[in-house]
Amino acid sequence: MKMTKAIRITLACASLACGGLLVLQSSGNRELAERRDAEKASISDLERERRNLETAVADSPFLRALPTEEELREKAAAEVRAATTPAERINRTREKLERLVAGLGNLSEGPGDFFRVLPDILRVVEDLSIEELIEVAEGMGEGKKNDNSPREVTRMILLVLAAEQDPQRVMRNPETMKQRELRDMVLGTLARRDPAAARRWVENSDMNENEKKEFAGTLAFRTLREDVTAGLKLLREAKLEDGRHFGPFGTVPLPAEKIPDLLAAMAKPENEDMRDTLRRMVVGSAVLDGGLVAVREQVEAMELGKEELNAFFRGDAQMLLESQPAELLGWVQEVRSREEQAELLSSMIGSWARRDFNAAGEWLGKMESSPGKDAAVQSYVQTIVRVDPRAAMVWAGTIEDERGRTTATVRAVEQWINADKAAAEKWMGENGVDLEGLRKTMEQAK
Repeated sequence: MKMTKAIRITLACASLACGGLLVLQSSGNRELAERRDAEKASISDLERERRNLETAVADSPFLRALPTEEELREKAAAEVRAATTPAERINRTREKLERLVAGLGNLSEGPGDFFRVLPDILRVVEDLSIEELIEVAEGMGEGKKNDNSPREVTRMILLVLAAEQDPQRVMRNPETMKQRELRDMVLGTLARRDPAAARRWVENSDMNENEKKEFAGTLAFRTLREDVTAGLKLLREAKLEDGRHFGPFGTVPLPAEKIPDLLAAMAKPENEDMRDTLRRMVVGSAVLDGGLVAVREQVEAMELGKEELNAFFRGDAQMLLESQPAELLGWVQEVRSREEQAELLSSMIGSWARRDFNAAGEWLGKMESSPGKDAAVQSYVQTIVRVDPRAAMVWAGTIEDERGRTTATVRAVEQWINADKAAAEKWMGENGVDLEGLRKTMEQAK
């Protein structure tokens, strides 16, 4: 088919137009690329100049002579001290502290609010001299020692800070040293600096014999952190008549490099009577250092016997219940027989339920049926009946062992009756529970 002259002219014009556009676009792209290359070169030049300037600034004798941020802060604090009298600083500091702790609840009901303001408390007093710290501290007390009020705890913190500067200055106040918790912290600070001076103070004090031996154990523990042999010698001297040892086991992590020395000491026949104490030290340190994983590693390294391991789960392992209860109970299930689990799980579940009965109940619900589970549920029922008696009755009904189920139900109902007789009797009527009949069944099963 032949194209008409008009169509050929139209196509030719379109081709020319498209070609022209392509030429223009190509030209524009070249110009854009050239501008981008120029910008990159300019940026590279600026970056090079910036680096040269930084080097010049860092090497500048003038800037090196400028004070650091810490030096400026200290200078400002010195100017404040110079511009005010000690009495003015003390009153101003006390007013600030009063505002910080005003409205906070007693720490025995929960320390969270106080810990949130603690950094501010420390900042307020960071520039005070030791005499000013002591003066402010004594003004914060309310005459009620060991009452866990925010004012009283603040007072103790200030005195501990003062003791870090000069413990013997704080110890001059006999009233301070009558407050046992504070006394032990101040004595511990002195023991770190001058163990002999701390021991002399204790020997000449009116502390009773058990308190003196406890401090001797504390001093031994601190020495043990530096020298295992010397620490063991002091620890032996702190021994009580019944074979127990005192000391802050589980409160301060031991240096990792000392753990092998302690494990080696445990294995020596001459230290057999101290084996329990050394185990407690290692476990307590591991709890603080790495939780259950670290504890398990150390316990396995100790190669504890059957009874020692059971004693560990009944005692020292309880420290893990607050932070890792589910993992701890899982460990017990893994390494103890079903018969041994019954006693251990019962004790642990009861302790866990007192802290968080919902989480403990959720874990119990996933546990396979066994004598250990029945024992654990019995303990759980006795714990939660105080807060949710109806739920306790439901749980009691899940116990497979008939004797255990009857015992748990009777004891829970009796507790419920003591707390709310009307509600308990209503529940028994609704569920057809004959308490006297259950009591007879329980007696017959004994």
